[in-house]
Amino acid sequence: MKKYRLLLVDDEEHLLHALGDFLVSRGFDVELANSAEKALDSVSRKEPDLVILDVMMPGIGGLGFLKRINEEGAKSRISVLVLTARSSMEPFFRDMQVDGFLSKTCSCEELVAAISEILARRAYRRNMGTGKRYRVLVGEDDIAAAARMRQAFADEGMDVEIVSSGSEIVEATLSCNPDAVLIKETIGGLSGTLLAPLIAKMPSVCGLPIVLHDNLPAMKMPGRDVTRQLPDGVVEWVCSSEPAILARTMKEILSG
Repeated sequence: MKKYRLLLVDDEEHLLHALGDFLVSRGFDVELANSAEKALDSVSRKEPDLVILDVMMPGIGGLGFLKRINEEGAKSRISVLVLTARSSMEPFFRDMQVDGFLSKTCSCEELVAAISEILARRAYRRNMGTGKRYRVLVGEDDIAAAARMRQAFADEGMDVEIVSSGSEIVEATLSCNPDAVLIKETIGGLSGTLLAPLIAKMPSVCGLPIVLHDNLPAMKMPGRDVTRQLPDGVVEWVCSSEPAILARTMKEILSG
């Protein structure tokens, strides 16, 4: 699988190196910049797949960096995830050209999940222009349900690779190069809650969106459960096993 290139920008040297080492351990190619000016120089040399950007820095700072890369005439829009201690600034960034916002109080796994979603959306946008069909790896051990899954994903313009056990999911994740993985919470006697973090920690598949689903009712709303604690590596948990709902959800995650 492609090794994604991240540009991490922060003037806090300790955090910069600690977070950089963590992301490298998760399989990303990481370049560090301790100022917005150095980040601009890095971007001019080679565009990263994603910039993880602090806001409050000396010099032109994060806002100055955003203004420069979004100026008219820029060769392309660069994907940016804002990571700042100023959690109160989230409403401000909703109106700006950024792909995500996280407070520095987030966990490392929450950061990886956000990175995975943004990279998936970026890949979707690029592949839309090439006509590529997305491939989703589906863990489903019921034959009839698997057939319905295949049809539902085809209706949404995606291909599926269906496997029926936890070990097959791990093997297929490495071998079939999927764009996302969908796992039933209980498959072949194995819990998807335990399986997903194992997959997410494999360096060769870093950035791969993983979604869990089951038939348990959501606590606040139908379909997507916004209240349940997501396991490490999981970007979403869907409280449905209806193939059409799952196919639409996966398409939305990939398309952003």
